Amino acid sequence: MNSLAFAPASHYHQNSSWKKWLEHLLKNFKNLELREAGLVLHSGLTLSRSKGFKITNKELQHIGNCFCDPTIELISLNGITYCIKVFTPTQLVAFNGARYVVISKTQSMFIILLCSSPKKSRALSDWLKIAASKIIDPQP
Repeated sequence: MNSLAFAPASHYHQNSSWKKWLEHLLKNFKNLELREAGLVLHSGLTLSRSKGFKITNKELQHIGNCFCDPTIELISLNGITYCIKVFTPTQLVAFNGARYVVISKTQSMFIILLCSSPKKSRALSDWLKIAASKIIDPQP
């Protein structure tokens, strides 16, 4: 897959860097059936999102709780419920039959990708895990 340069996560306003990165993903990962994406800080501030991507504060809070409590089995995004299929301390993959959600967590943000292919969700998940690990979060 393509290698990408990542802006430091300290650029936390909805700036053109994050928007361009998201546009790049949506354009270049069509082969992985990536349909929607969003970059959302743990605080709830949306850095960038694709058309149609929506998340409520309640949904975001619940997603954050999933990373603290691996016994949670369901998440909701844009009013659609998904069953968590795979969970690691930095990533979860959930599905609702027709769509998959891949969420990676960095120190400061969630990278949320929606995929319309069960077969492609694994490759997307593997790529996102590597990409998320390369994002430079600010030092405390």
